[in-house]
Amino acid sequence: RNPGQQNSRNLYQVTPHVRTYNPIRQILTNGENINATADATGRVGRTNFFASANQLRQEGAVRFLDGYTRNALRVNVDQQLASSWNFSVRSNFTDITDNNSGFAWFSLTRQPANASLLRRDSQGRLFVRSVAQQQGAQNGNPAYNAENFRPVNRVNRYIGQATARWQPLLWLDAEGNFGIDTRSNQADAQQEKGYRTTTGPAGATQLGNISRSSNRSYSLNASADVTARRNFFSDNLTSRLTFRTLYETQVDRGLDVNGSTLAVPGLRTIGNTLATTRNGGNYEETVRQLGMFVNLDLDWQGKYIVSGLVRRDGASLFGSANRWQTYGRGSAAWRISEESWFGVDQISDLKFRYSLGQAGNRPNFQAQYETYGLTGGGLVGGLGQVGNPNLRPEVSTEQEFGFDLELFSKYGITVTQANNTIDQQIMPVPVPGIVGFTSQWRNVGELSNKTFEVSLNIPIIQTRDLNYSIRGTFDRTRSTISRLDIPQFFNSAAGQQGSETMFLIKEGGRMGEIFGRRFVKKCSELPATHASQCGGAGSEFQKNSDGFIVWVGAGNSLGDGITRNLWNTRLAANAAPWNGGTGNEGLSWGMPILVRDAIGAVPNLSLGQALPAYRWGLAQQASWKKFTAYALLDATVGKSVWNIARQWSLGDFMHDDTDQAGKSVASAKPIGYYFRAVSTGGVGGLYDVLAPNNNTTEDATFVKVREVSLGYRIGRLAGVGDWSLSLVGRNLLTFSSYNGFDPEVGLGGGNLGSGVLNAIDAFGFPNLRTFSF
Repeated sequence: RNPGQQNSRNLYQVTPHVRTYNPIRQILTNGENINATADATGRVGRTNFFASANQLRQEGAVRFLDGYTRNALRVNVDQQLASSWNFSVRSNFTDITDNNSGFAWFSLTRQPANASLLRRDSQGRLFVRSVAQQQGAQNGNPAYNAENFRPVNRVNRYIGQATARWQPLLWLDAEGNFGIDTRSNQADAQQEKGYRTTTGPAGATQLGNISRSSNRSYSLNASADVTARRNFFSDNLTSRLTFRTLYETQVDRGLDVNGSTLAVPGLRTIGNTLATTRNGGNYEETVRQLGMFVNLDLDWQGKYIVSGLVRRDGASLFGSANRWQTYGRGSAAWRISEESWFGVDQISDLKFRYSLGQAGNRPNFQAQYETYGLTGGGLVGGLGQVGNPNLRPEVSTEQEFGFDLELFSKYGITVTQANNTIDQQIMPVPVPGIVGFTSQWRNVGELSNKTFEVSLNIPIIQTRDLNYSIRGTFDRTRSTISRLDIPQFFNSAAGQQGSETMFLIKEGGRMGEIFGRRFVKKCSELPATHASQCGGAGSEFQKNSDGFIVWVGAGNSLGDGITRNLWNTRLAANAAPWNGGTGNEGLSWGMPILVRDAIGAVPNLSLGQALPAYRWGLAQQASWKKFTAYALLDATVGKSVWNIARQWSLGDFMHDDTDQAGKSVASAKPIGYYFRAVSTGGVGGLYDVLAPNNNTTEDATFVKVREVSLGYRIGRLAGVGDWSLSLVGRNLLTFSSYNGFDPEVGLGGGNLGSGVLNAIDAFGFPNLRTFSF
């Protein structure tokens, strides 16, 4: 509970729990992964066939859950009917059962150290409330939920393709393809009668609920290609000309129904629920696309290579007035090392290349439509987004140039610079309140991206029995909003609570730049009159052990808070920076200070960048006789993440930051230092409001041991087979100063549509460490 201002200044979190557990270790466990495949291939006359069966079983790492199972069957047949005709059929069927959707990582990470999650009552039931403290309905026992709420998601998918190829002449061939991709989903969830929750009165049980949803989607596509190949000028010039057309239709239909108050426990039909509690809904989406292109490739003696393409595409996802777009691409390469005059023996191969091309990006299905909220058959749910019949495709134009170099027939270097411009960028934008709707998808501007990539391959040792080589990669991308046709606005991270103003979309700004509230860390961030009073020992404002500038008063030190009872003192508003803020609250002694503007309001300031400054990787491969080894290091540098999980924990006094056990009287800080901002009735603590700030927007730079593998080839056993053994570990170690479970986090979806851009640690399940034998 909120302890209030007085207690916030005088309470210290120093007394250990009488008994402690590790909530994470109680629930997470080791799970098996099994991947088995059997296949057969053969030939009968002019018929080739291939068949395989595969089962993947992932038990997962959460106690009580049944994990994920995938069974797959593949059959391929190739038939040559005559010298000029070939037919092939490809088919694959997959059946999936996914049992992992009944567990909340959020609930587990909200458990305090004194929570015994696996303890059972006298009737053998796990306690639904594992926490003695009053912490709200959201913090129930995740183990109870995992054991008693077991939703199942079943997926069937079939992919098939038939191809006919006709080659009437040696230089001319035609090909036709027809494909189908169909998928059906069925999700079943049921809380039995008697399922216990944290929301009811003591001893109460729920009467149960059922939800069922199913959807079926399919994609049909057909294409036709005609390709002509001819050589000219005594075979010095090779050419290939291709014409192609493609049609695709995608249909997705689904429905869902739910109800509560079960009549009979265990019965899994919707008729088992009370009729007045039942609700249902359905949807249908249809997308059609048509495209055609012509492509010409020319190659002169393997030295001069030129390619050009013109493409015309149409899609129903765009507004009715703008469904067609023409794109083009051209590229050229020069293998200068093939020139007779080159004469540099140390350079085995050198190729310069350049390309300029366009592509289109699509919006989501509902972007062009007007949406409403319906409740009970009426327009009482509110207006959603404004429709846009003029929505046009994004046009992405990329210019790329670089070179490929090989030295001494051993060392390889590849360098690429790519400049990409996305014009008519599609984004949801706010609309004037008078319209009544909340947003509209529009073509709003231009995004410019600059990418630099380099890779280096170095064989260190090459002998008959021993080989060792390394490969290094480096890449860097900068994304800038080079044009914005509307006023600047804020975007959230996939709609996550507290992130409403996390990303500022403005002309000249960088895509992925994180904005939020900033605590003063430099004297220069204070108003000039107070910056002159900021410095070392004896100054009015000093930097504490966490790097924050705090008010201590003239002649006092940072360690005087308890001994001189200074934590209870306050700097009056008329003497405080910015007059204490918009509410004239003043400043509490030793507490972090929010940066404010000239009128005392707290502005949104730049805190970091979701896109990394650069990435690098280092792969090493070695072999000695029948032994092989491989290791991959993967690094992301200069990336920021808003650690909302840590900030939320400060609000519940549940983070290691707030633990003062073992600290001295001079260094200990009261709970108000962490708990609330002045504007919410506290004393200025780091929890602030649940929104990004420069304490919990952290540097998420990391280096991961992404993969290590060891192998041994046995060969034939008793004259049979070709046997080998391998041990593979993935995500083995992470080196990072980040305070969360895993710095490699992000939320998919939302207006930005990317887990890379939505750099927020919002209780997503971390990446697992796996070992395979």
